[in-house]
Amino acid sequence: MYWLLAMILAPICTGLILYVFKLKHRIWLALTLQAMLMGWTLVQGIHFEPIQLSLSSVGIPYGMMLNMDRLAWLMLVLNNALFLLMTVFNRDKHYMDPLFIFLFLGLQGLINGIFLSYDLFNTYILIEVSTVAVSILIMYKRDSRSMYDGMIYLLVNMFAMVFFLMGIGYLYKYFGVLDIASLKSAIASVGDRQILYLPYAFLITGVSLKAAIMPLFSWLPKAHGTPSAPSIVSAVLSGIYVKTGVYLLIRIHEAFTPLAMNNVFIIMGIITAILGFTFAIAQKDIKLILAYHTISQVGLILIGISSTSATQQAGGLYHLFNHGIFKALLFLIAGLLIETYHTRNITQMHGLWQKSRFLTVILLIAVLSITGAPFFSGGYSKYYIAYGNSGIVMQLIMQLINLGTILSFVKFFKLMPAVKPIETTSADTAINASDSTHTRYASADASSETDAPLILSAGSKVALVTLAALAFISGIAGDIVMPWLTGYESHLNAFSQLQKLPNYLILVVMSFGAYRLGFHDSLFIKAFRAVDLGFNAIAATVVVYFMGMLSLLYLVV
Repeated sequence: MYWLLAMILAPICTGLILYVFKLKHRIWLALTLQAMLMGWTLVQGIHFEPIQLSLSSVGIPYGMMLNMDRLAWLMLVLNNALFLLMTVFNRDKHYMDPLFIFLFLGLQGLINGIFLSYDLFNTYILIEVSTVAVSILIMYKRDSRSMYDGMIYLLVNMFAMVFFLMGIGYLYKYFGVLDIASLKSAIASVGDRQILYLPYAFLITGVSLKAAIMPLFSWLPKAHGTPSAPSIVSAVLSGIYVKTGVYLLIRIHEAFTPLAMNNVFIIMGIITAILGFTFAIAQKDIKLILAYHTISQVGLILIGISSTSATQQAGGLYHLFNHGIFKALLFLIAGLLIETYHTRNITQMHGLWQKSRFLTVILLIAVLSITGAPFFSGGYSKYYIAYGNSGIVMQLIMQLINLGTILSFVKFFKLMPAVKPIETTSADTAINASDSTHTRYASADASSETDAPLILSAGSKVALVTLAALAFISGIAGDIVMPWLTGYESHLNAFSQLQKLPNYLILVVMSFGAYRLGFHDSLFIKAFRAVDLGFNAIAATVVVYFMGMLSLLYLVV
């Protein structure tokens, strides 16, 4: 049971020791600790049993407790796997100094604490501290853009968490308890549900911003897509940290069972998914495409977990895990592409096959996963999110989301093929040698792009291959992996997935057709590219969201 406490304290204390004593083999020590935590987490899943650990002599509801149920365990698996692989990927980077490792390991422990804490106030404290750590990591390279984005992230998140704290205060005033189990029991016995509206609206406002639910999304592209932030920071933020908001949303709805808001959040999930991929289509910056697409994928997850169907809920949880894997992989690849092509503009990247066949294959796996191709992780979990939606409207919406996802990744497909050489006659050379011809590449920068191969370190290759393998195995072997992670018995064998291949190929053809027709560069899409809210506008949006949520409670519940 004390392993639960070690999941939180061990990374923080180890990072502090490595920072204070500046140990020579700090990377290997960090990797050893992370491997131990990952190993223990996986062992718990062999024959899963819930674990609780009391942290005080006074029991619940007045004491403190760590709780690992299946949901918390799923999040721990994702969190510890990503942090381990990010350290493996980055072990040769020059900025992996004692301070960075302390912040990185500390963030791992704090996120583990968020998932294990069963008390809302302790969760609030952990979120606030982790927000500071994330802000410092975003600003770590200290250029003006990252400093601005990091400060926006810090201020917006702290402002939103004031709403969360107000909700906690109201709950403690009404019920005198703050742990999820006691709150669930107390709320279920409430006669007048209207007293729940205000604390619920406060809590959901803070959590919705952490999850980047529309319209509380504008902070995310700044944090995840900031130019100089290390790739592993962007990968962790998109792969796991934004999921803390989704996780808390599930926990709050677990406590507030009398408030039937499922349909409201399904609609919000649809809006978030559609607007997210629309913003992604409008971008040319490779990291911003991925950042906005995180918002879209959060919307898709929200559709699943907000359903009353156990099948769709399990699909949403499985997609949460899968998204963490393939989005982390995409951000790592994006960092490598930026270093290779010396630009963030994806339209200026060409001929990856000539630079690195290895990275091309890895990128193809990641793109097929996120676009929902059969036999890959995204396709498997998306099937279960859509499962049971027999209504024609919902089916069309899911197809639209899949189409938008593929369209926003057409740019990634286009950068993979080798650049074809074009033979041209040099007029100057023809004077001296009439039959001499020279070869040039179609792109002005293509010759410089394709001359030198892309060299990857051993650690980078191990991390990329592991993530790509997980993205494939979670799809092709989904009938094994999904029940293990979510506890839901799924049945979608390879033949059933093969039957969905024609639908996927039709969507791919439609996406490339829309791209060729210039939809990605239309005036409608360009209008989305211009949207960039500052702190004041984001803060105003938070207030409006709170008022809107409070109004919906009176109208819907």
